[in-house]
Amino acid sequence: MIKLRAPTLTIGMLLSILVSIVFSLLTGIIVNRLLNQLRERTYLAVAKVLTESPDFEQNLLKVTQYIVPSSRSEYPMWVLDSRGGLKFSNRDAPPPAQVTEHFNEMLGTPKNTYNEIIPSLNPFSTRYILVNPADTDLIVGFRDDRKGPIVRLSIIIITAVFISCFFVYLASISAMIFYLKRKTLVIDETLMEIEKGHLSKRVSLSRLDKATGIIPVFNQMADKLQIVGEKLQSYEKERLQVLQELAHDLRTPLTSLTGASQTLIYAENLPQESRQNLLQVISSESQYLNKLIEDLFFLAEIQARRGSLSEKVNLVEVASSEVQKISTTHEKVPSVSLNKDRYSGHLLEIDPIFAKRLISNLLENAINAHAKSIQIEIADTTDHIMLKIWNDGIVPTQEQILQYGQKKKSRSFNGNNFKGSLGLGTVIIRSIVESQKGRLDLKLTESPPGFEVCIMFPFVN
Repeated sequence: MIKLRAPTLTIGMLLSILVSIVFSLLTGIIVNRLLNQLRERTYLAVAKVLTESPDFEQNLLKVTQYIVPSSRSEYPMWVLDSRGGLKFSNRDAPPPAQVTEHFNEMLGTPKNTYNEIIPSLNPFSTRYILVNPADTDLIVGFRDDRKGPIVRLSIIIITAVFISCFFVYLASISAMIFYLKRKTLVIDETLMEIEKGHLSKRVSLSRLDKATGIIPVFNQMADKLQIVGEKLQSYEKERLQVLQELAHDLRTPLTSLTGASQTLIYAENLPQESRQNLLQVISSESQYLNKLIEDLFFLAEIQARRGSLSEKVNLVEVASSEVQKISTTHEKVPSVSLNKDRYSGHLLEIDPIFAKRLISNLLENAINAHAKSIQIEIADTTDHIMLKIWNDGIVPTQEQILQYGQKKKSRSFNGNNFKGSLGLGTVIIRSIVESQKGRLDLKLTESPPGFEVCIMFPFVN
């Protein structure tokens, strides 16, 4: 691939300017020749009309009307005979010395020719013109104050500037098209690498790239795509892990349900007590499955409703409501205390359903841990709202604390044959906290012994 660098562009621009200057000079030469021819024909035509009859006044009027503007006819003119005598002039003053000195030179020149007399080397000085017209022995002289060289030079400069700008414009457009075409190929190669999974692939920057700003914008877009892609890969990995763990969680109660139902069907002489135990197993496992499916739907709802239905919620009111609800839905309810002494009334911007489910899951985990006492504290600081729930039930191990909020296969705590879960319930808790940009802190307490969950939310006044 041809590499286009800044020096190459500079050389191209200089060459285009050089070519434009050459074309401008050629154009200037052509224009100058055309002007000279036009000027020669004008001089000869004026001299011919001015000497075609003895009535020089009438001839001057024809010159003014048909050949040149009246401003030209106002310049001094002299008609001289073959001996140098003045036959006609539109001025009272006699011919200047420049005209009389070169008069004899014009007598020997061929007819229908003219001679320009420039008194000094200054190209912009006044010029005198002597014309030897055809069909007459008279000599016509003019004084031309039109500054003809200035006009010619101005035309040449304007033409040169125009052509130079045109060529520079063409060169710039060509260079930009070449640059964009090359960068398009480089961007296509980079996109192909990104599609293959190389999300860190970028287009290298040159000074010209930084000046145009196209490649930096593309690289910024690629950075954002990389962030999104890495998040999607992380979400996909977590999704597969959750599916694998859910498959295990579903298999365990289904195995229990299948075994219990098969025993009830085929064991005809099963004692009543055993039959009752099997029915209890079927009931408890069915409730577990129902809770598992409900948690799955709620996790999906968290992702779908994140931030869309937020309201300003008073956590004290939500906690009081959930405590009353638990007292009506559980047979054995531990003592629950709500401390709001350090709460001044700041509101939390959150979906009300999320707030209720968060506190409900925290209380459910404490009850499932056979807690006898649950302490809830809600307080606010200068920039956060704190929700703290402590219970004195069966405490999780350090490994389980580290895995809090991550779905794992284990369904039970160690000790007392307790079947509880730190699975989807804690996943829901962590998901709600992260959706609110909160912080989750877990610790085991020694005095009194227990397990504490502390959540810090940024509040809205």
